Amino acid sequence: MKTYQLESVEQAGNRYTSCTLVVDEQTRVGQIRRVAGLISKKESTVGVIGSGANTKVYVEGRQITLGDTILIAMNESNAVEIAKIFATNPAATPAVDYAAVLKKLATELLQKRGAVVGFLSTYSSSPREALFSLSGSWSGSGAGPLPEYIQDVQGELFGSLEKLKSAMSEDVKTHGTARTERICAFMYAACVVQGSILNGDVTDGATGLFQELGIGWPENQKLNARELTGDLLRRAANIFENR
Repeated sequence: MKTYQLESVEQAGNRYTSCTLVVDEQTRVGQIRRVAGLISKKESTVGVIGSGANTKVYVEGRQITLGDTILIAMNESNAVEIAKIFATNPAATPAVDYAAVLKKLATELLQKRGAVVGFLSTYSSSPREALFSLSGSWSGSGAGPLPEYIQDVQGELFGSLEKLKSAMSEDVKTHGTARTERICAFMYAACVVQGSILNGDVTDGATGLFQELGIGWPENQKLNARELTGDLLRRAANIFENR
């Protein structure tokens, strides 16, 4: 028997936090337990998980997806251990759900870029307001809040882009280039739309890419950068699926 602490569990529409997972490695059946009372501290079983022949097991960071159950481990090492126990072939490395990984990384990059576009939009119309918005995060050193902000966002955007490129490279090895080509086309067109908030210039190439991807052009281009980015990501969810 092995015991793991879990940050949370989602199963059958229920969500539990601060749980314990007790796993029988031979039967590959686990009990999800949590403290039932404030005084007794006695644990009760709130769920049971197992792995059948057709159960798909995915691991992404600290998250393990086991069929319809989602477990959040306390660290990535435990997540991999748990996933291997429930995998159909325990000796194999658990599969990575690249649809979820790519969507998460693309979302992270576009949201960060959208925040920068929003800042630049404010700066172009109201520099004082934009600079004041940086005062809370400025370290107080260096040339000032604006150079520090530029340096920080450059590093963040570069890091997010590199993580997305790395995940796409791994995805190509398993699923070919079709999905990554769709994502690259979407990211290019989405960046053009974000940029249009600043310069009002949207190329025919960007609109054509949205049509090819079946996403459709944003109906309300008066949205701010954050809202527009969220709208694009919601309507583009299907491009991250493997098809």
